[in-house]
Amino acid sequence: MVNDRVYLEPPDNEDAAVYKCEHCGNFIFEGDEYFEITGETLCEHCLHFLYSKFAQAPEEPEEY
Repeated sequence: MVNDRVYLEPPDNEDAAVYKCEHCGNFIFEGDEYFEITGETLCEHCLHFLYSKFAQAPEEPEEY
């Protein structure tokens, strides 16, 4: 008797996690962009959350 069940099951195509973000704990998969800063592995989201700043015009001192 032939076992057709193996043929009918979907393949296991899940990517394997390569790293884990040390800030949020999300897995970083092969092909994903990640960053190493001072020895800490960060995903792209956490990099922007921790290190992004928005430019603002400096406040001009009031003249008397």
